[in-house]
Amino acid sequence: MFRSLLISAALLAPTAAVAAETSVTIRYNANDVQSVAQAPAALAEIRQQARRACERAGSRTIAEIRQERDCADEIVALAVAKINAPQLTAAFQGGAPTVTVASLNQ
Repeated sequence: MFRSLLISAALLAPTAAVAAETSVTIRYNANDVQSVAQAPAALAEIRQQARRACERAGSRTIAEIRQERDCADEIVALAVAKINAPQLTAAFQGGAPTVTVASLNQ
């Protein structure tokens, strides 16, 4: 089941103190973000969507490229927080989620 999430991030121009709002609708599979096996792939797709939203056309300075990366990082962090799925959060934080296995045999 696919869901959409609208995320906005402030985008500061590197040459001036002017902020522009960047908004992106993040689409994700609700089952994938809950899956230990699929959460890393779901996170990669969210990152791609954020990069596309923050990317500017044409040649860019290093400062502009850095700013695009920061914009994408902010959108990913906001998306992960809003989705609030433990497996996705674990993938975002770079750790492996804790899995507890109960045994019926004693």
